[in-house]
Parts: sequence; C-alpha cells; structure tokens
Amino acid sequence: MTADASVPFGAERRRYVVRREAMTRDELFARGWGETDLHTRPWPAAVHAYVIEPDGAERPLAHVVHHSPDGLEYGYGGSGPADLARSILIDFFGLHRAPDRLPISYYQEFKRQFIATADRNVKSLEISGAAIASWVRDQRGPTRR
Repeated sequence: MTADASVPFGAERRRYVVRREAMTRDELFARGWGETDLHTRPWPAAVHAYVIEPDGAERPLAHVVHHSPDGLEYGYGGSGPADLARSILIDFFGLHRAPDRLPISYYQEFKRQFIATADRNVKSLEISGAAIASWVRDQRGPTRR
C-alpha cells in the first residue's frame, strides 16, 4: 500500500465511533479481576471502537494488536492511539488479511491528525469515512510523492 491507495467503494459512507465505556466482564477477568472484585470496586473504563455501516448496522472494530496489547486509546500520541489509527485504517481499506501492507508512516500520520489531537476527556469520538477519504486523497498531494 502506498499513498496512491484509492478509497474502497462504500468506505466513505462508514463512520468510526470510539467510546470510553465501562470494561466488559471479560476485559476485567483478563486483567486479573475475580468475581468478588466485580461487586466491591468501581468498574474502570476502556476505549471501545465501532464501525457504523451506511445502513446503520454497528459492529465492533477489530483491534489489530501491534503496539498496545492493553487496548485502544485516544487523546495523545502513544501506543493505544497508534493501534486505534492502525485498526481504523485496516478496516477502512479492508486489509484484515494483510495488515502489514499498511505502512507505519501512514497510520502514524493518521494518528497525529485524527487520534492524538482528540480531547482525551470526551466520552466519544467520531470519524467519518468521508473525512478519512479526504485525508487519503490529501496524502497523494505533491508533498507526499
């Protein structure tokens, strides 16, 4: 994949919604919580991401783990935001079977412009497929050749 990548048909009509929500039971158990902890401590939050298809159907965004095994994040330039940017672009371009085709410089730039600049204190973030498509087209500009 290069900066000459074209926008896949229909991808512009998707939306990516990222929410800070209570962790699921499975996430808590994976972090070492026991059944007793569920009733004695407040549940921590985690970042979950969803793809909203043009017909309104919502599905979880697959976290393609590369930098952050602990999960997705936004609002700064670390490993969680890098995995969020990478996972969104892998979904946008349909690269689930070949995620390594997405160059690190590409998703790191996407992270800098869309993910790291988001307010970390907001409970949700939305990125339209149209905004991503516009960003992809801008990457083809004369400064990227």
